[in-house]
Amino acid sequence: MSTDNREFKKVMCEFLFFENLSKIAYQSYINDGNKFIYATLLFDYNESARNILVKNLQYFNDDIIEFIYPLVFHYDIWMKSWLNLNNQKIHNLHDEFIFENTIGFPQKSIEKIKETLNNIKK
Repeated sequence: MSTDNREFKKVMCEFLFFENLSKIAYQSYINDGNKFIYATLLFDYNESARNILVKNLQYFNDDIIEFIYPLVFHYDIWMKSWLNLNNQKIHNLHDEFIFENTIGFPQKSIEKIKETLNNIKK
């Protein structure tokens, strides 16, 4: 396996770690009354996932980069919306926290990342 493939695999595994934590936080948020505590965790995990992508662009070839852009764009819109609502008042951890998100999650991007990871020879 080439160095670039090893680095790509390492970066994508780290990204998927935070993406999976985001899924857990989101399900808890939905299932437990949209509480601020889960929204806060979701923000932290999404921010970490986004930062991993942006800081490691050098490991993405043209085939995968087109799937990275929609993810970063989604995270940026989502985080701006989240911060806008959060800045309007002080929230307690168990307060309801619902904000508008006008852009859907690019699940196709996650699928492409996983497919690419699976295709890298060990």
